[in-house]
Amino acid sequence: MRSLKALCRSGAKLLVTLLASVLLAACSSTTFFYNQLDTLIAWYVDDYIDFTRAQSSAFDDEIDTLIAWHQREELPRYVELLSDFEARLDQPLTERDTQTISDQLDAAASRIQDRALDTMLAFGADLDHEQRVDFVAALQERQVELGEEWLERTDEAYFEAIIERFEDNFSDYIGRLTPEQKAVISDYSSEFIRIDTLWLEDRAQWIETLAAIIERDDPDWPAQVRAAVDQRADRRSPAYTAGYTHNTQQSWAIFRAVLNERTDVQDRRLRRSINDYIDDFIALAAEVDDGPSEPAVAG
Repeated sequence: MRSLKALCRSGAKLLVTLLASVLLAACSSTTFFYNQLDTLIAWYVDDYIDFTRAQSSAFDDEIDTLIAWHQREELPRYVELLSDFEARLDQPLTERDTQTISDQLDAAASRIQDRALDTMLAFGADLDHEQRVDFVAALQERQVELGEEWLERTDEAYFEAIIERFEDNFSDYIGRLTPEQKAVISDYSSEFIRIDTLWLEDRAQWIETLAAIIERDDPDWPAQVRAAVDQRADRRSPAYTAGYTHNTQQSWAIFRAVLNERTDVQDRRLRRSINDYIDDFIALAAEVDDGPSEPAVAG
């Protein structure tokens, strides 16, 4: 279920959202937003699946378990990541620095995705076949909407959106950007490869694979879904993989260049933001109730 993975993955990539797009920066209060995650996830999923009352209650329990795990196991890791990141700010960021950060974030994102997949498959096994088919149909409908929304954009609009996203994200953490920083973002963004069409094609292929598994309704369908997820990266087109890799490298280049040119005022604001997150994460991790650390695994 892409929404849950996206929410959790954003949490793992807190740096890149400073960096890119944050789970926890959506509201003025980190703790307030984090404590509303179960409700937000339920609202989104409700757009895809019509639950019975019993299923809705069971789903809430599954999400509570997932969030408690994230709070207990992952937030302390984020504290370490952010502390390490702030220490790196004492010197100009190097390509090696951002590669280390990137590797740490990828590992965190993988842990969350795996855990979320366990949760979704365990719960999905309790849905009837019609509900699973309806879920896939909702994904296909959303696919059409995304195509209409994204593919109508001109190249100019596409690259303007990239620039705006970077400027907004950096401004949230370091304040008003200098003309030089804006020029860096514009210059590097102009070298991005447009991959929205390729992304949509990749998503369409994934939905087709998922639809075929759900339609067959074999007893081991959760294991088939898990295997398909594991194989998804290997099945991506070379063009999409190359474009994604290139754009990721460009993003980290922007990250280094903008932060290495930060003013003293921006530096103080950035460090204050980092330490505010660290304090919030420590507090949130301390609040979690002891509970089961391993989810039920379907299939």
